[in-house]
Amino acid sequence: MIGIYGDSFADINPRELHNREEEVWPWAYWLAEVCKDKVDCHAVSATSLWFSFTKFLNTYRNYDKVVFCYTNYMRWNTLADEYISISHVRHPHDVPYLLPDFQKTGSFLVDAFPILYRDDINRFIYQHVFNEVNRLCKKYKIKICYH
Repeated sequence: MIGIYGDSFADINPRELHNREEEVWPWAYWLAEVCKDKVDCHAVSATSLWFSFTKFLNTYRNYDKVVFCYTNYMRWNTLADEYISISHVRHPHDVPYLLPDFQKTGSFLVDAFPILYRDDINRFIYQHVFNEVNRLCKKYKIKICYH
């Protein structure tokens, strides 16, 4: 059984890739077919590494194989749960694509980004997540693949 974690790259339902008429499907569908394994996808578009890591911590023991996809390191890892779908917002051009209910918050995130964003903290988080995912997978003999 395979568990998949990440953002839109690993999301099994991203709008831009799902086209039944043209038989265009996310790679996770093909992975399940090729591996002849059941696949559970915990990835959600526009989320942060912290979101993926917490999903991993809650479910990884259910799998003998894990695919862990790293998102852009400049995403907001500290947003409240109701805002996880806008973790990617940091530029003014991101805001018009948000749902109307999130546009005000998105504008706030754009303004706050140069004040609150810390590259060194995000590098620390990414390294810690990488180390911990590897440690846990090795401890429980789970095969892992990163992207």
